[in-house]
Amino acid sequence: MIQKPTEILREKPLPLREQRQVDRTKRAVILPLPAPQVSFVADSIRLGIQPIGRSIFGKATLEIIDSLEFIELAKMREGELDTIVFYSAKDSVVFDLETKEIKLYGDTKIDYQDFKLLAPEVVMQPETYTITAKSVYDQKGEPIISPKFRDPTGEYDAETMSYNFKTKRGKVKYVETVIDNGIYRGATIKRQATGELNVQDAFYTTCNHPIPHFFFYCREMKIIPGDKVIARPVVLYVEDVPVFALPFAFFPTRAGRSSGIIVPRYGRDNFKGWNLAQGGYYFAISDYLDARIVGDIGFRGSWRLGGALRYVKRYDFQGTITAEFERQLFNEAIDPDFRQNDVWNLGIQHTQNFDPTMSLSANLNFVNGNQFSLQTFNPQNILSQQATSNATFQKTFGENERTINIGYQRTQNLRETNLTNSVTLSFNQIQFFPFRPRKSTGRGFLEQIGLAPNLTVSGSYNNTDTTFSATANASTQFGFNVQQEIAPGIAIYALDECVCLRTISKCTKYQAV
Repeated sequence: MIQKPTEILREKPLPLREQRQVDRTKRAVILPLPAPQVSFVADSIRLGIQPIGRSIFGKATLEIIDSLEFIELAKMREGELDTIVFYSAKDSVVFDLETKEIKLYGDTKIDYQDFKLLAPEVVMQPETYTITAKSVYDQKGEPIISPKFRDPTGEYDAETMSYNFKTKRGKVKYVETVIDNGIYRGATIKRQATGELNVQDAFYTTCNHPIPHFFFYCREMKIIPGDKVIARPVVLYVEDVPVFALPFAFFPTRAGRSSGIIVPRYGRDNFKGWNLAQGGYYFAISDYLDARIVGDIGFRGSWRLGGALRYVKRYDFQGTITAEFERQLFNEAIDPDFRQNDVWNLGIQHTQNFDPTMSLSANLNFVNGNQFSLQTFNPQNILSQQATSNATFQKTFGENERTINIGYQRTQNLRETNLTNSVTLSFNQIQFFPFRPRKSTGRGFLEQIGLAPNLTVSGSYNNTDTTFSATANASTQFGFNVQQEIAPGIAIYALDECVCLRTISKCTKYQAV
């Protein structure tokens, strides 16, 4: 009979992080020592076993050597193990000559190449080059101290495990690991000699509860370390309810950027209730382009979908385009105060250098409605209660002697829905001396007069929804700066004038009926 995923979790709940630290004084009650045929009991010193002639993994005569931090299982017979296995046990080491097993108790450590194991109890079988690590259980049969092992694929906690040093294959039951705040769990894992992992009844969640409120479950999973993870089928469960399913899933695990699923966060708030947030997919399109699609779903009906596209070309241009749509539901559908609000926003950030003398910079934000999503890609808009857009185009002539700037600004008040658009054109000229010939000492009165003209043309448009009125303004002004110098950089007379050539202002009001 096939078990449901929730039944597997109830049978073996995920241990809480804080429950893993167990008082070692309980071992005397939990871990009674068996009556061995041959035993060496550790008193005030550490026991060490060193083979005479051949290795322990074979037939050998043993002698006792004390005061060793680690016990060396010396090199195997030629053609077998290619390195040394180290082990140590704090409480006791028991040798069973009939079964040819070595039993280690208490803070057992195994160190072999890139495989390291910490466990409360280990059974070693030298004839088959196999070790088996077990947990310590309480009176209810729950593990309180579990084996922990590390290999090139990561660090794991398990209830029981076995490993063969010669074939480098292993089997683990109820293994668990934490990566990037996510909890990975497998009922059974088999390790192949190539390092690949075959997992049965695999779980993934970010919920820290012993029986998670939500999790991804798949019946079969294959992990190729440093390459990819293949799972089938993948089902998202919320409590006992399957929400959606995929026939299979592919997760790259290579270092660096790679496409893959963005796992959602699980939470609860007064607005959305129980919800899954920021889940989606990341696309690593190329070294110069990537994208992501993320969304939220609340169990009260609210939902959000957003995306972002980033692009870059070194020394030329770079930018980001973001977009969101959110449907907000307030109160229950049968409530007289039920209300639905749709919100969207669009953001564009772009910087480009056409050549050393011409550049463009834009930061545009467009939002609808007077409600604003807290999941927006631009949190600064929430703090200022304004959506501000601006763009600037700049062109220089000569050796940076003359500059033309064209600027655009758009300000939207998110509370009162006021909208203001303005455009500015400016021309600036660095100071020059019109009365100074090319070949001149510059000491004459007229030759010391310098001009720095500037021109500004601006226009703005303001629209206020609350008063149904619109105001348009346009202005043009010309200014110049005159200086007379007695020496380079020292002026005895300066004149700064601004002449307004024309100003147009028009106000139109609409009266609501």
